[in-house]
Amino acid sequence: MGELERFPGYLRLVVEGRLSPQVKENLFRALPHLLAVEGTPSQAGEGRREEVQDLGFVEGYARYLEERGKKEEALLERFAEVLAEVEGEALTA
Repeated sequence: MGELERFPGYLRLVVEGRLSPQVKENLFRALPHLLAVEGTPSQAGEGRREEVQDLGFVEGYARYLEERGKKEEALLERFAEVLAEVEGEALTA
């Protein structure tokens, strides 16, 4: 980080993976000459975007919960119910 702080020009920082908004904000505060912070897909996640786009909302949410070790059938059922209500309201509006 010290080398970046001493860099005489403007910076565009490219990092592997995604950064949280808090980390990005901290970088902008620490490096006043930083113009942009960009994330690139990590090697393990390449091609995954196409897989996720093929999923429906319920399947995508189920995968999200499973990846975080929080898959609960009751939560997934409630999500499906709320989604059905929202879709029903959208058709009548």
